[in-house]
Amino acid sequence: MRELKEDPNHIGTTWACSISSDGKRLAAIGNGLRIWDLPKLANGLPGESNAPQFTQTNGASSVAFDPTGHRVAYLDVVSPPPAFTTGIGSLELTPGLLATVIATNSEINFVQALDFLPKSGGLAYVTRERTIKILEAKTWRLLRSIQTQPHLERNKSFIANLRASPDESKLAVLGVSGREVDLWDPATGKLLYTLPEEADAVWWLAWSPDSRRLAVSRASGEITIWDLKAVEAQLAELGLQP
Repeated sequence: MRELKEDPNHIGTTWACSISSDGKRLAAIGNGLRIWDLPKLANGLPGESNAPQFTQTNGASSVAFDPTGHRVAYLDVVSPPPAFTTGIGSLELTPGLLATVIATNSEINFVQALDFLPKSGGLAYVTRERTIKILEAKTWRLLRSIQTQPHLERNKSFIANLRASPDESKLAVLGVSGREVDLWDPATGKLLYTLPEEADAVWWLAWSPDSRRLAVSRASGEITIWDLKAVEAQLAELGLQP
C-alpha cells in the first residue's frame, strides 16, 4: 500500500481521482491537479518519493482521462476569487506536458461536470446554463450544443452531473431539479427519456460496462440501479419508445 500525503502546494480536499484506461497514470484533483506514473507509484519501495509526474495549482475538480490515456480534461480556475471564473482545462501527456484552457463558462460544481466520449474521444461538458457542449477530440472544435434547460426555468441544483455510457449511445445528465436524471442521445441531441424524480438530491452517476445499467447515488446515501433495457421496454409498451 502507498499513501499519498498532502504536499504544501495541494493542501485541502481531493474532489476526484481517475486512472487512465491503460493503467499507466493516476490523476487527482482538488486544490490543484496532480498526475502520477501509476506502475512506478504502485511498485515503489517504502521511503521512495511519491512526487507526481505533473502538478499545477489551478485545477479544481472533475478530472477525466480520454480513451487513449494520453489526454486529461478537468475543471480549471481561470481567475481566482472574488471573480472565480472557471473553464475546462486540457493537458496533453504525450509527447510532452502541455496545459491549455479549451472552454470557459463551465458549470461551477465539484462533482461530474465533464466526461470523454468512450469511442470517439470527444469531450462533453455542462455550462452554467445547463447546455451540454460536445467538443471534437484533439481539435476541441464545437461539434454539438444541446440545451437541456427549458427557457426561463431556473436551476434548482448547483450540481450538473454528466456521464457518457460506454457504448456512447447515451449521456446521463442531472436534471434541473437536482433529483432526476435525463438520458440524451449525444449524436442527435435528442432527449430520450427521464428517470423518475426521487426525494433526495443526486450526487453521483456510474454506468455498467455493457451500458445497460445506470447507478444513481443520492445525498441520503440511497443508491438506485436502473436497468435501462427494462425501462425502455416499459416505455415501448406505453407507446413512448425513445
